Amino acid sequence: MRLPNNIKLLEKNSIFSPQIATSQVRPNIEDIVVGFKDVLGGVENVDATLQEWRILSLQQWKKTKTADEFWGEVLSYKNACGDAAFFNLTKLATAILSLPFSNAAVERAFSMMNIVKNKLRNRMLTKTADHIMRVRSALQDRGGCTKFEPSTTMLTLFNSENVYQTGDEENVNQVLAIFNED
Repeated sequence: MRLPNNIKLLEKNSIFSPQIATSQVRPNIEDIVVGFKDVLGGVENVDATLQEWRILSLQQWKKTKTADEFWGEVLSYKNACGDAAFFNLTKLATAILSLPFSNAAVERAFSMMNIVKNKLRNRMLTKTADHIMRVRSALQDRGGCTKFEPSTTMLTLFNSENVYQTGDEENVNQVLAIFNED
C-alpha cells in the first residue's frame, strides 16, 4: 500500500467538520496549518489562520449540517471592515476537504474507458471516447437510459444539421451544457 509522507496530516481532516470546528473544545491545528502553509500563501499567514481558528467558535453559525454549507457560510462572514473574517481558515479547510482520499473515481473512469475503447474500437479518436464517457456518466447519474427524458431544447437540437456536423468545439460545449441542465 502506497501512502504519502504526510498521511498523519491528512488523517486529521475530520477536524474541519462543522461539529468539531464549532465546538468549544477543539484540537490544536498548528501542525496542519504549518504543513499546508503553501496553500495559505506562506509563513506570514500561519498566525492569522491560527487566530481565526481560535475565534471561530465565538460566532453563531446556522449552516452546520454539512461541511460545504458550513465553510461557505464561514467564508461569507464579514468583519466590521467588510473583509472576510475567516479567509485564511476557509482557504485551508476547503483545500484539505477537497483532497481526494481515494482513487476509486479514477479507477472507475479507467474501467469505463476500457469498456468504451476496446479492441474493435481502438482507432476511435480521444475526443469521441471522451464524449461517450460523458454521456455514459451523465446517464448513470440520472438512473440509466430508461429513466432519461430529453428536454425540449435537446429535441429541437436533434436534427441532421447538428447531428452530422464535424468537430465544432463550441457546439459540443453547447450540447454538454444543455445535457447538464436539470
